[in-house]
Amino acid sequence: MTPINVESVARRMKVIAKHGGDLYVPATEVIALAVKGAEMKRLITETEDDGFSPLMGEVVTLLCANYFYTGKLIRANSDFVELEDPAIVYETGEWTAKAYKDVQALGCKTLRVRVAAIEAYGIIK
Repeated sequence: MTPINVESVARRMKVIAKHGGDLYVPATEVIALAVKGAEMKRLITETEDDGFSPLMGEVVTLLCANYFYTGKLIRANSDFVELEDPAIVYETGEWTAKAYKDVQALGCKTLRVRVAAIEAYGIIK
């Protein structure tokens, strides 16, 4: 990304607003303004993977804001994931152990978990 002159962008925005025109700033300039002073490079790789698809049919653990859930991942969309034979993990024990120390079945066939509440996920145990 080429560096931009922040002052010239601000000056252009004021002129456009003063004349009642539509305020348009190219996305690259907005991004550059947002990260001004943060020197960072990022490797971007495009894939068809949405994150959950490769794990479909596997027993996964969802590390959520309040609880950890585990179960077989059977459905996923942009809002929810659905676990079959779900359980809640009350105590993990050693992460290197083969099983969780205290995991209890929720007593339902399926459970939906909001994607926004998931902080991390994967095949852990």
